[in-house]
Amino acid sequence: MRGALLAPWPGRTSGARYTYDGTEHVLPTNEPGRNAALHGFAAWTEFDIVTHEPDRVVMAGEILPGRGYPWRLDLVVDVAVDNAGLTHVITATNVGTGTAPVGLGFHPYLLAGEMRAGAADAWTMSLQAGHVLALTGRALDPGPLAPFEPAAVRDDRGGQSLEGVRLNHAYTTLERDDDGWSRVRLTGDGGAGVELAVDRGYPWIHVYTADEAPAPDRRASVAVEPTTCPPDAFNSGRDLVRLGRGESLSAACRVRALS
Repeated sequence: MRGALLAPWPGRTSGARYTYDGTEHVLPTNEPGRNAALHGFAAWTEFDIVTHEPDRVVMAGEILPGRGYPWRLDLVVDVAVDNAGLTHVITATNVGTGTAPVGLGFHPYLLAGEMRAGAADAWTMSLQAGHVLALTGRALDPGPLAPFEPAAVRDDRGGQSLEGVRLNHAYTTLERDDDGWSRVRLTGDGGAGVELAVDRGYPWIHVYTADEAPAPDRRASVAVEPTTCPPDAFNSGRDLVRLGRGESLSAACRVRALS
């Protein structure tokens, strides 16, 4: 899922089914070991290039009705690069009938050094949030929303060491600057690494330390996934956006290198 677009829902929909406005819908179970529908359809959707410039590409695709999701969405992804880094903007528009439940996300894996098994143990993460949603049990269903209390042990870079820390958690109530951006930093030796910033379109950030990946990739990078809603939002309704016909949902993130 490195770099994947997540729509019309991010994370897992538990049981691969949900009820919306009194009607039950059954989704394809693409994670059978957990009986879940994972990360929507967009990662497997063909996109057309609308704009292709040296520093920018715009792609368009669509989610068609079916497979347990009877709504039609137009998706546009706008990616631009400049001296400040990479900007990634997703926009979903309901072009079908009825009011559609929509969640969006982006799934980059970040590096703060060489990509190798266990590398994350030498890295530090800085994330400012008020609440955390842990995933529980074998099915990784969402637990209760709890106040986020970062580890008391801090290193000289101002973040939390990831050594031995297993994360598969969604964070919200993000601390933001005056322009509405919230930032996560992943750093290694000497402070080199990467920063991911999200605008107000993304109220959630999911962090996964790749503990279940096959040996070469296990804890070799860290997924820092901005999302518009937490896992299983189709069932919980938490921060799930309802788009009427012609309405759009948009969210932006920026990624830049730290040195």
